[in-house]
Amino acid sequence: MANEKNLIPLGSRTQRERNEIALKGAEASNKAQRAKKQLKHQFELLMSMELEDSFLKEQITQYGLCDGRVTVENAMCVAITQRALKR
Repeated sequence: MANEKNLIPLGSRTQRERNEIALKGAEASNKAQRAKKQLKHQFELLMSMELEDSFLKEQITQYGLCDGRVTVENAMCVAITQRALKR
């Protein structure tokens, strides 16, 4: 826990101190947004990859869920649905 005696409200800080604090917050926010965007891009790439497992390909094709090209996304949808129906 923070020592409340050491906390200084923003209202009692100088304009320069407030600007520095805001700048640090903006930099941290931008860094987090870049990381989230990169993670999203990586997942999109992985989900669009063609599935290599022939057994799963055969199963998904039998369900009629795709037209030839079976992706990781197709396989995940089938796996999630199968797992949900077992419970």
